[in-house]
Amino acid sequence: MVNCIDIGTSEKPGPADTLDTGVTDTNADGPSDTGESGADTTDVDGNSDADADADASDPTRADASDATSQPDTGDAEDAEDAGSQVDPGDCTSEDTSACVALANTQVAGCVLGSCIFECQDGYLDLNGDIGAAGSDGCEYACAPTNGGVEICDGLDNNCDGQVDEGFADLGDACTVGLGQCQRSGNIVCSADGAQTECSVKPGLPSTETCNGLDDDCDGVIDNNLPQNYYRDGDGDGYGDESSGPVACDFANGVTITRGGDCDDTNADVHPGAPVCGPNPGTHQPAIDYNCSGRTLCEEFACKWGPEALCLTDDGDDGRCGMGSTCQKLADGECRNDTDCRFGNYCACLTPGPSVCCPDGQLCLCGEPY
Repeated sequence: MVNCIDIGTSEKPGPADTLDTGVTDTNADGPSDTGESGADTTDVDGNSDADADADASDPTRADASDATSQPDTGDAEDAEDAGSQVDPGDCTSEDTSACVALANTQVAGCVLGSCIFECQDGYLDLNGDIGAAGSDGCEYACAPTNGGVEICDGLDNNCDGQVDEGFADLGDACTVGLGQCQRSGNIVCSADGAQTECSVKPGLPSTETCNGLDDDCDGVIDNNLPQNYYRDGDGDGYGDESSGPVACDFANGVTITRGGDCDDTNADVHPGAPVCGPNPGTHQPAIDYNCSGRTLCEEFACKWGPEALCLTDDGDDGRCGMGSTCQKLADGECRNDTDCRFGNYCACLTPGPSVCCPDGQLCLCGEPY
């Protein structure tokens, strides 16, 4: 009878153990008493050595045997190796004392040996470099206002690094009002911050006049005016009555409400002007300065006195005679001291023309005495 043992056991048969093959082995080391000269090729489990040879020569059978008898522990070993290679770094979850906080930051924890930082209250990391080498930390100081909702108030309410975003017209030039009420300014935030507005208010309107302007600020120039305007060619404030009255026509000089100008080419001539013109005491043409219908020689104020000078028809200096004509100065008559020579001076007693008198003499009605 054959006894079988488990090949996986560590127990080996000793000298006392014998395999009962029906033949008694009297010398355990030598060949059996059967007289066989070769080695016994029969396995203890009854299988021939051919099986072992077949296993060695057949990879498929060898792999299957390995799969069942030799479990693969490579992955587990790799994982164990990887875990043992983790660099403990600067910190642990229990100890972050080695973490040096960046500008305006604080230590928030430790992940895989690396220090984690977060911004302190009131600071932001706008450039997002808090975790990078050479980081400047939390570089932007900002505390949210208005509940973090951006309005137009000159502040970064939502702390995104932008002030008053969404109000793109801020600072632009603007105008308000019409005509003479128009004012210019710049776009600014409204008082409640909800919108923008112009920094100036329109001016106040005034009474419309014929001046080429929109005085009443209704968008129309020189409208709603009475039809009593005259053309004022010389700009003296009085118009030529032959040109009106007509509607206001500022571009063509029809601008004033007063007529009566008897010479619209001479600004010294108009109703109410000085009788003898703007420069009494100098020679003047024989004209009607005040539009009274009389020339200066016809005005009593110019008949006598040093200002009663005029220009004759041939262009010579003259004096007003007793009538309304301009008479040429006679020999010896003078206008002022420069008209007299050889030490004489111009003197006059009223009534009478001025004459050149020797020093120390007077004249009476043009006759020295």
